[in-house]
Amino acid sequence: MTPNFDRTVYELITDEIKKAGGNKKRLIFTSGGLVWAGSASEAITEDSPFNPHPFVQTRIQITKELLANKDVYGTVVAPVMVYGSDTLRYTTYFEQAEKGKVVVQGNGSNILANVHVDDVADAYVRIVEADPHVVTGQIFLLAEDRKASVLEVAQAFALAAGFKGKIETGQPWFIPIFDTNLLVDSSKAKRVLGWNPSRKDITVEAPILYKSWKASGLPATF
Repeated sequence: MTPNFDRTVYELITDEIKKAGGNKKRLIFTSGGLVWAGSASEAITEDSPFNPHPFVQTRIQITKELLANKDVYGTVVAPVMVYGSDTLRYTTYFEQAEKGKVVVQGNGSNILANVHVDDVADAYVRIVEADPHVVTGQIFLLAEDRKASVLEVAQAFALAAGFKGKIETGQPWFIPIFDTNLLVDSSKAKRVLGWNPSRKDITVEAPILYKSWKASGLPATF
């Protein structure tokens, strides 16, 4: 999603809500973990400082506007790197493995927390079914329990595709905002929503994800 797309959709929806009138409506905005400034040593929470990177400024602005909007029951969901189903997350490692050469951006030591798309969907259901007064004005970070490094993810995906060689590192990041650490504490979602991710470890899911990707016939992506 581009920043302009986020802004356009948000304004269209809020305008329609105003026109509709009637009962107060729920509005859930999907942000993402990258709007927070991560570090290698400390997990981010909903109260952590925001990331100053220009790419995420629109999402930060929308988050602040929605949480201050008294005309709706506003909630912000912030999943991290969403994988599974047709998201195609990290499938580039499957494709590289089949071609016999796997390359990781950076040195591979940074951690980008992950969450399965089914567990994100479960969080949405829980928010919709919750007492609106409990979730209004709240942000919920979503991440699975395992905090795997980028290299560990690449190794698991490459192995699932039958790759037995050495993974190369050091390639510059093609999307610079991913050159960061994103350790995430999802205890608030667990405590308030009763959310508990069914998938705990993306590296364990790799063989299933490989079979799903092959069956889909879809192109690979990061």
